[in-house]
Amino acid sequence: MRKPLAAAAAVIAVALLSACPQQPAESDGGAVAGGGPVAGPVDNHCFLLSDGGFPGGPLQPQPTDPAACHPDAGSVADAGAPSGPQFGPTNYNAEANDDDCKYQVGFSSTPLVHGEDATLTVSAIHTTDGTPATGANTLVEAFLSDTHPGDTARAQTSEVSPGVYTVGPIGFDQPGQWTVRFHFNEQCADLLPTSPHGHAAFYVEVK
Repeated sequence: MRKPLAAAAAVIAVALLSACPQQPAESDGGAVAGGGPVAGPVDNHCFLLSDGGFPGGPLQPQPTDPAACHPDAGSVADAGAPSGPQFGPTNYNAEANDDDCKYQVGFSSTPLVHGEDATLTVSAIHTTDGTPATGANTLVEAFLSDTHPGDTARAQTSEVSPGVYTVGPIGFDQPGQWTVRFHFNEQCADLLPTSPHGHAAFYVEVK
């Protein structure tokens, strides 16, 4: 049985709270010292209802199949699959479904301050049944623009609990609104709809 979005979100929230270091607060009014997710419209691209059905509306989940990780040429041709990743719009807030509705994704971070290293913590669960996306070989790319990437060359990934990953260090060399894109099961070809490869991008503000 499918888990409603509210239940899936609760799983992500608990996982992130237990795995991610909390951002320190400044003394003046408790403002967060660094940047973080940019608030905006809630993602609803995987909902079945035209109005998004928020909160907790029915989803149209995309199942994954390990056999689709490295498909043969015949399978790709039969599916009429695209030749590479098809990225969806970048999301606001700290939670969304991935581009292809395979995973419910949530993230948090240490303070995002330009010139300082940051660590991102991301959680992914399958939209079909709410189980953690374990062993998902998670990577992150960060960019201010198409020609201005962040420093992710030193980043290493650790799965700190089932389906919860820390990735860092990541460097942001300028303040502004950046994009971070999480890739899951990066080793898999992103050719068939059922490929375990997934990706979700979010806006973050770097101070």
